[in-house]
Amino acid sequence: MVALAEIAFMSSSLRAMRRDVRPDDRRVLRRALGRLPVDHRAFAGAREPAAVRRFLEVLSA
Repeated sequence: MVALAEIAFMSSSLRAMRRDVRPDDRRVLRRALGRLPVDHRAFAGAREPAAVRRFLEVLSA
């Protein structure tokens, strides 16, 4: 999930993605983020871990 989010973060418009995310998608993202602490190793591989985390948080809201 983090790798896909990083690709989306680097290549897409957050505004456009927020428009396309369905309520069910948001719920799944919130659940997944609840299981991935900020210091989780999945984020360590991202170029900008904090930005990718924030991107996911915005999409899930």
